[in-house]
Amino acid sequence: MAKQKKSAKKAQTAEPAPQGLGEAMESLVMAVYGQKQQQTAAALLDASSAVEAAAEDLKLHDRRVAAEHTEATADWLETAAQKVIRMEPGEVTDVLADAADKHPALFIGTAALGGAALVLWLQSINRRAATAQ
Repeated sequence: MAKQKKSAKKAQTAEPAPQGLGEAMESLVMAVYGQKQQQTAAALLDASSAVEAAAEDLKLHDRRVAAEHTEATADWLETAAQKVIRMEPGEVTDVLADAADKHPALFIGTAALGGAALVLWLQSINRRAATAQ
């Protein structure tokens, strides 16, 4: 009888266990997603900074139209980073799937523009380094 009372007392004071495998998996996904979410947002912000630097370089070389499009891409990347920080895992996948369905060219165009901007920026850095030597 004393053992039963001790067991009942332990059960009352113990922390609640997860309801099941579903809750445990959800906790694991949220822990992993939280870390990846921060990494993704940081990568988007880094890309935004690089694209913005490329836009500034384009302005210096009188390429106004390309600079405007490049700045728009930098703004889009920054906005995307802010959205990633605020989203739940299910929302991210839904938004990406919806955007890919509605605007597949957006992903391809943004990647191409971002890549071109990055190449121009890296060329600019290389020219400056060569001039400095």
